[in-house]
Amino acid sequence: ETEEAYTIGALVGKQASKALGDSTTYESLNGFTSLRTSYLNTEIQTLVDKQVLPLKESGGVKVIKDMTTSTDPQFERIYASEIVDEATEISRQISENFTGEKNTEDNRLLLRESHTSSYEELSDDDLLEDYYVQVEKGATDFEVDMTIGLDVIGLMDFIDVEIIIGDVVRNGGVA
Repeated sequence: ETEEAYTIGALVGKQASKALGDSTTYESLNGFTSLRTSYLNTEIQTLVDKQVLPLKESGGVKVIKDMTTSTDPQFERIYASEIVDEATEISRQISENFTGEKNTEDNRLLLRESHTSSYEELSDDDLLEDYYVQVEKGATDFEVDMTIGLDVIGLMDFIDVEIIIGDVVRNGGVA
């Protein structure tokens, strides 16, 4: 019953339509009638720093920075959270397929290789910078310990441009 509901619906719809790892930063939003508050350009970074999702209206509405309200830096970005969620689901599915198998060195190696090949696909899709998978026998014959490290790819959000006015001297193509 408020303008805020339209804004939330438009943002949720935009996020849901994106492919895994695809950021909505500075993309248009459609599907609502108006915004309750207009922000000045100088206020946007302050809002981002305070974990508020600002939307900018100027001939349309743009997502200034896609983010969650989490204060944990590793999970601040929505696209990063989606990639980690996907990796977690991959690990769950692979692990379920191995549950009930004998706890042998060969099976632990296959478990590691299954994870590695899945994470390699995420790397090939430019969703991970790097990954690490370690599989070891646990404390008992019924346990397997896994350690997985993920380095999620970064995106450009803000680009600072410095323009210096004055004489330009080119020497062999270098200014």
